[in-house]
Amino acid sequence: MGILGTSASIFADINLIIQIALLVLTIIGIIKSKPYPLHGKIFTVVTFVTLATTLFIMGPALFLKWGDFAAIPFPPGSAIVIVHHLAGLVALILGLLWSYRYIDARRNRKPYTCGSRRMMWLTAILWLYSLFGGIVIYYLVYV
Repeated sequence: MGILGTSASIFADINLIIQIALLVLTIIGIIKSKPYPLHGKIFTVVTFVTLATTLFIMGPALFLKWGDFAAIPFPPGSAIVIVHHLAGLVALILGLLWSYRYIDARRNRKPYTCGSRRMMWLTAILWLYSLFGGIVIYYLVYV
């Protein structure tokens, strides 16, 4: 039993709390789109924390608990796990690209033109879709 009173492990509960905190930071980052340096700092933190939780919590859980995920009743069934994973992976790769461009611009005193607005919105929408999919998976598996 985790810390939220469900059948989830403590790692799943901590991950859920971290993801909700990242959602708050994402909302702040969207609101604070200017000045660009603050916007870039916020989303770089969100991206690297997401990378860490993906590598150390969510990635291993995907492989260790695949049986639980595959047993999710249809609909949505295990398809929600696959779509959550793919949307999150694309969002993470794009987020790493934007973060790299931000860090490069900051280090080399270049203008903060890290990506197009449409692509950044696409990244945010994919990440939010993946986040809410993850919350649904948590609910279906652990609650």
